Amino acid sequence: MEDGEVEKCSNFTAVAAHSWCVMTESLKMEADQLTKLVFPVDLRLKFNLPLPKGYFGNAIIHPSCLCSAGELRSKPLSFTVKLVQEVIKSVIEKYARSAIDYHRSEKSKSFGNLYSLKTLYIFKD
Repeated sequence: MEDGEVEKCSNFTAVAAHSWCVMTESLKMEADQLTKLVFPVDLRLKFNLPLPKGYFGNAIIHPSCLCSAGELRSKPLSFTVKLVQEVIKSVIEKYARSAIDYHRSEKSKSFGNLYSLKTLYIFKD
């Protein structure tokens, strides 16, 4: 990126980070208001999953980045790109299994204040 903080990033990461910043700016969010970026990560590309023979469905997880609007607006795009890259890297098998267990539990039915956040969902092929 221009400031030299990020050596390389995928097209998806660049577009996701930019879209998140633009959404935050266009909504004129307060500096202390939290905003979240959610996107899919394909688990089949990252792990050797024991999926049943003939399984052709999705094996994805939706990690998220959380940041204050003020931070997104005040920092360079490379900061946001690094946030997205770090979340993608954090999706390891232990994380995926923990998320699956969480969603199977009753806890996942009560998200509390998360629905009050300004959230951008990005999907890709």
